[in-house]
Amino acid sequence: MASFGFRGEALASISYVSHMTVITKTDADDLAYTALFQDGKMISEDKEPKACAAQKGTTIQVRDLFYNSKQRKKSLGSNEEY
Repeated sequence: MASFGFRGEALASISYVSHMTVITKTDADDLAYTALFQDGKMISEDKEPKACAAQKGTTIQVRDLFYNSKQRKKSLGSNEEY
């Protein structure tokens, strides 16, 4: 996906309604760092991003969008909709 940029205000909102992973690496860093978010909070044992291997740039992965939204669950009536 190509992009002209992304305003970060939405990231906080997305982190409240999904399981979100952010992986980022700058030119100056030897390693990339990853952080996992759930219910708007970073979830890790030490509350610090973990070092990992990745290419330069930032990747945002969103899984289980609206997993904790009662209205969304209510609207998913049949197995086909799931």
